[in-house]
Amino acid sequence: GDRIRWIRIHMELCARLGQLGFEPRHLFVSGTRAPHLPRDEKSLHTLPRERFIQELRALNGTATELLEDESVVASLLPPLRADFELVETYPARERARLTCPITAFGGRDDPTVSEDELAAWSRYTTQDFRRVLFPGDHFFIASEQSAVLRTISQTLSASSSGRGSVAAGT
Repeated sequence: GDRIRWIRIHMELCARLGQLGFEPRHLFVSGTRAPHLPRDEKSLHTLPRERFIQELRALNGTATELLEDESVVASLLPPLRADFELVETYPARERARLTCPITAFGGRDDPTVSEDELAAWSRYTTQDFRRVLFPGDHFFIASEQSAVLRTISQTLSASSSGRGSVAAGT
């Protein structure tokens, strides 16, 4: 939810900055399909409380201990529902192509985003596109944090451009 929300915001920000003449050096996206692709999943944000908690457990992104603590659950559910609502109701549409490279990160065993859905980000840049897969599911970003950060660092170091950079969802 949160990572995907920020990716969407960063995509819009990159497009707007480009319109103003401030093109980012690179856009990194993680664990989300390209913006023009329609969602084919069920909507979670409208589920009854217990079913929503069940789905959170199934996604494997929230620690079990947190979901068993009623006071934590009471605090977590409203912002989590809001995150899911934003992601689930975000309009699928084409967006302008950026003039910076894009790297899309994904988990090899992510049941929510296919390799093809990651690859679809390639249509959003006039520059290089790269898809990088890491071991793990949708939450590979936690277990592969060092590898992801190393990839970002190497990518930016290899870039000879002096433009600014925006890293989304990492």
